[in-house]
Amino acid sequence: MGQTERGSYVVTALIPIGQQEDSTIEPLPVFENILGFEDNFFRNVTTNLMQASGAAIEAAEEFDRTQSFEPFVEAVDYGVSAELIEALSKLAKGGQETEISVQWSPLARDPEGTPRTIGVKPDHMAALVEATNRLKEPASVTR
Repeated sequence: MGQTERGSYVVTALIPIGQQEDSTIEPLPVFENILGFEDNFFRNVTTNLMQASGAAIEAAEEFDRTQSFEPFVEAVDYGVSAELIEALSKLAKGGQETEISVQWSPLARDPEGTPRTIGVKPDHMAALVEATNRLKEPASVTR
């Protein structure tokens, strides 16, 4: 994992997709001796991150249209949290659109219902900041 090009803000992370047939491939540090470790753990983490980020951006767009906080409350079920929303809001803080994207290995099917690209726009900032603040309030989310 590292900076893709000098001066770039693109980060490339290469993550194993499961059991490796090639015994010369070293497991990632800390994960080499974990018994029962799911083959798709790393892909699941990435899938959850993309799904939650997509749900947060959809909630921000709906909030802008309706001024209702309910889309953020519903998005919590998809992994959205105050911390994730805060991180997303920082991506567009400089006034430029930021893109989060993934490219899945052709060795395994693309996960269903997972966006490949998510755009975080400066227009989302107000909704994301509001959601971060409200989700951090102890009693703000009730069903």
